[in-house]
Amino acid sequence: MRRSTIISLAMLLLIGAACTPTSTPSSPVAPDTLTPAIPDTGGPAPVGVVGRTQDVVELGRTLDALKPLSDNEQLYGDDVLKLRDGGEALLSFLNGLQLTLFNDSVVGIIRAEPGQDTTLEQQIFLFLGGFTGQLTSGPGHSAVFKTPGGAAITVLGTEFLLVYDTASQITTVGNFGGSVEVAAGGSSIPLASGHLVEVPPGGTPGVPLTLAFTRADFDRRASALQSPVLAVQGLLATATPTPTSTATPTITPTSTETPTQISVPTTATPTGPGPATPTPTWTSTPTSSVAHVYPKPQVIANYMPWYGTSDWSAGCTSDADSPQAGPYNSDLSTTITRQIKDAQTAGLDGFAVHWGGTGDRTDKNFATILSLSGGAFHSTATYLGHFFYGTASQATVVGQLQYILKNYSNSASFLRMNNKPAIMFADMPRIAIEGGQSTPQQAWAAVRAQVDPAHTTLWIAEGLDKTYMETFDGIYIYKIDHACCSTAYQNATKWAGWAREYELLTGQPRYFVGTIQPGWDDLNSAKPGCEDVRISSAPFSRDREGGAYYQRTFNVALAANPDMLLVHSFNEWVEGSYSEPSVNYGNFYLTLTAQFAATYHASR
Repeated sequence: MRRSTIISLAMLLLIGAACTPTSTPSSPVAPDTLTPAIPDTGGPAPVGVVGRTQDVVELGRTLDALKPLSDNEQLYGDDVLKLRDGGEALLSFLNGLQLTLFNDSVVGIIRAEPGQDTTLEQQIFLFLGGFTGQLTSGPGHSAVFKTPGGAAITVLGTEFLLVYDTASQITTVGNFGGSVEVAAGGSSIPLASGHLVEVPPGGTPGVPLTLAFTRADFDRRASALQSPVLAVQGLLATATPTPTSTATPTITPTSTETPTQISVPTTATPTGPGPATPTPTWTSTPTSSVAHVYPKPQVIANYMPWYGTSDWSAGCTSDADSPQAGPYNSDLSTTITRQIKDAQTAGLDGFAVHWGGTGDRTDKNFATILSLSGGAFHSTATYLGHFFYGTASQATVVGQLQYILKNYSNSASFLRMNNKPAIMFADMPRIAIEGGQSTPQQAWAAVRAQVDPAHTTLWIAEGLDKTYMETFDGIYIYKIDHACCSTAYQNATKWAGWAREYELLTGQPRYFVGTIQPGWDDLNSAKPGCEDVRISSAPFSRDREGGAYYQRTFNVALAANPDMLLVHSFNEWVEGSYSEPSVNYGNFYLTLTAQFAATYHASR
């Protein structure tokens, strides 16, 4: 899959230029040497020129009226510019300002208003993305940038860098040469040439760091990764002094294995399986006033409620290990009681119980979990009813979801986010498509309209297709590693950015649930009779590395500032991602989970 820029909250650019709206026209040239052309038409004056330098760039008057840009185009007031699928563009404005924008950027509401004397004031909202830029030095040549994190950056004749990470809400400002001032939280500092500074949300500018990379270095990396956020994360490792960060607690599990502490990966290029993610048809007018409301930090774990004592000898579970408690029956209250206790020891706040149908063992065991939790452990259902027993009709899906919400969502032990009951979903494309519908998204929209049109509950969709957020309230990724792509989990910040982007553009709250996992081994699922109930993919095994792999997935997920954390899994033994006590590992992964949960709980 293509990389995405993870910068999704509004930035306001105010540009004051000593020039007139009727400067001498010149013809647009190649994108690397753009100069604004202003024809004498008597109509509105252009505010600049945009040139596509790579892949898809779209231009229009509104988000729902964008057309691909095939050549250089002039920018007028109220234009909207969107870069996607690896798109890059060069914007050139009347006062000598040039911006190089990277993939998945949205620039909108461009205005040109006459100021005093010959000044032309331009206002640009950069809703998504990040950029480098340069501003020709001269009288009246200045630019002021503002970010939702509360920072204001004044540029006077310089080459500069500006990145806003929607996951962490940190503004990063770099001065490659010239004069830059950074103000935030009532404090203002001059940023010397050759330095970089980070501004936390609502805070004051941090300690300036020495830049150890050039603008060309950053541009190359942002282009290759198709993400300014990933680019700046990797290059920050070369800046000095090293910024202060929250230390990861020392791991001291009661096991012979000692996991290695792993820092957040920054140099590997993330990859992901499957086709390119479709571009959402988000049509609401962009707004810069959205402030994401994070729920209290909660950590839940995927829970499989369907094991019988005979399942453990069928040869379908991971070869190398077995439950410490011995072969168990998921239907017994003693089993469930023990597992809730183990989960609480691990710092978990609840389970995501995989639910297959009304009245079956998954339903009964979910009811038992809620009953035995006593309001101190908060679980939800991961809905599988649309495919678990074969493709169900939409009427069946509607009835099952109404049943879950009616019978369970008012329980004191049901999971809530921001005071709303939350339910998870999986395998989104496997819903029945009916009644003139042509896509799974349309099918789910029809179901939601019948079950919960007012969004009184939160529905969290699974998968790598962000268009589901038009119907659902958030996303999570079930499978963060694949046989083809061992670093897919490193995309957590990008996935979080999808939710922040949608919320910014529509004003509708959207949530991201980050996934972490100890390991993976579903090689036995290739055996006849052992097929996974989920959409099949190439089976593989991922070494747990004594806990280091688990640590890496946690570091990346934490950096994405998720609304909730999902451990995959508590007891998925067919896929080999379990963390419950086992013969080989004892309580080792419970202890690691407890430390990760403590860190996340304290993160906000």
